[in-house]
Amino acid sequence: MGTTNLAVTGTWLEGIEERTYWVPPLHLLAQAGWYKIAGAGLTQMRAMSIAFGAIAVAMVYLIGRRLLCGRFAALLAAALLAIDVRWIVSGSTGRMDMMSASLGLTGVALYLLLRERPLALAVAAANSAIAASCLTHPCGVLHAAAFGVLFAALDRGRLSWRTLLAAVAPYIVALCLWGSYIARDPEAFVRQFGGNVSGFGAEAGKPERFSGLRNPMIALKAELVKRYYSQFGEWGDSKLAGALQVFTLGLYAAALGMALMSGRLRRTRHGRALVAAAAGVFVILWLFDASKTAAYLPHVLPWLILLGAYGFRRLAGGQAALACLLLAGVVGAQAVAHAANFRKNTLESETRAVARFLSANVQPGERVVGGAEFGFVAPGPLQFIDDSRMGFLTGVRPGWIVLSRWYGVWQASAGRRDPAFGRYAKALLEQDSREVFRAGSARVFRLEPTAAKATEVR
Repeated sequence: MGTTNLAVTGTWLEGIEERTYWVPPLHLLAQAGWYKIAGAGLTQMRAMSIAFGAIAVAMVYLIGRRLLCGRFAALLAAALLAIDVRWIVSGSTGRMDMMSASLGLTGVALYLLLRERPLALAVAAANSAIAASCLTHPCGVLHAAAFGVLFAALDRGRLSWRTLLAAVAPYIVALCLWGSYIARDPEAFVRQFGGNVSGFGAEAGKPERFSGLRNPMIALKAELVKRYYSQFGEWGDSKLAGALQVFTLGLYAAALGMALMSGRLRRTRHGRALVAAAAGVFVILWLFDASKTAAYLPHVLPWLILLGAYGFRRLAGGQAALACLLLAGVVGAQAVAHAANFRKNTLESETRAVARFLSANVQPGERVVGGAEFGFVAPGPLQFIDDSRMGFLTGVRPGWIVLSRWYGVWQASAGRRDPAFGRYAKALLEQDSREVFRAGSARVFRLEPTAAKATEVR
C-alpha cells in the first residue's frame, strides 16, 4: 500500500512509497475495493463519500428518535444536516472523515436500537462499527467517547464482564489487523503516524495538535471563531451568502441554547445523555485539535444539530407560522450558499483549467511539481509530483511548478522556519522561472532551461 506521487525525501513521510502509515488504513482499502467495482476517478471517489454521508443522515434520525427527541426534532435534524452546505462539501471531497463519521454514528445508532435485547450483542455491534471508524480516521475516538457517555447514562447499572469484553474485543481485533501491517516496518509507522500528529498543518504555521491542552481558553476562542463562525461566513465569496450563513449560525446557536435550558430535556435520562454526548464530542475537539479544520465538522455537527433541532420548536414559542418562517430562512440561506459555491466552481475554473493548460504544453519527460489534486484530474499521460519544497530536498529540479494557495501558505511558513529553503524558493520562482498561466489562486511557472544550474539545490 504505497503512495508514489509524493516527494518525501528527508521528511517525516519517508517510506510512504513502499508502505502508507500516516493515516489508518480502512478508507484507503475501501477506496481500492470501490475503484475495482466502479473504476477510478473523481466522480467515483466522491460517490463513495456521498453514500456514507447519506447513511450518516439516516443514523442521525435514528439516534434522535431513540434518545426521545421526538419524531419532529429527529426528522428536522436529519433534514437540516442533509441540506447543510458544510455537510455536503465535506461529503463530496473524498476525505476519510465522512466515512469515519458514518461508521461512528452507525455504531451509536446500533447500540440505541439493540440495547433492549441482550446488552452484550448491542455493545459488540456498536463497537465493531466504531472500531472501524477509528481504523478510518483517528476522529473515530469521538464516537467511541459518545458511546461511552451514552452507555454510562443509560446502562451503567447493567455493566458486566461479558459486556465489557464485548466492548473491548472489536478494538483488539482492529489493532491486531492493523498491527500485522505495522509490524512490517514499525520505524516507518512511528515516523509517519507520529509526524502526522501535527503534520502539514503545523508545517503551514498552525498550532501544534494538542496545544489547546496548555491554553484551553485560547483554544476555545479559536474553536468558536475558526471551526464555526468562519466556516458559516465564508461561502462562495459572496457577502449575501456569508451574511445568510451567519444568520443560520445564530439561529442554530439560539436553538441550541433553548435546548440546554429546557427543563424537560434535563429531567429525562435520555435527554441528559444526549446533552452529555454532544458536550463530550465538542470538548474533545476543542481541547485536542488545535488545527481547527472544518474537515472534522462531520464528527460534531450531527450532535449539535440534534440538540438544536430539539430546541427549535421552543425557540419559535410553539408558533407554527414563526417556525415555518425561520425554517424558510435556513433553507434560503443554504440555497444561496450552494448557488454561490456552484458559480465559483474552483474544480472547473482552477484545477481542471491548470491541468488542461499543462497537458497542452508540457513535453514528454518534463517534471511537473504541484498539488496531487491537479494530477488527479489531469488528462492523458501528464504526471504530477506533489513536492511543496520544489526539489529542495530531492535535488531533482522541476520543469514546471504549479503554485496553489496551499503551496503558497506552506512555503511562506517553511521559509520562516528554514531560511535556506526560503532563499531557494525565492530564487526559483523569481529568478529562474516565469509565470505563464494563472487560474484563480493557482499560478503556473515555467523554469527557464538556460537557468538550469542557477539555483543551488541542497
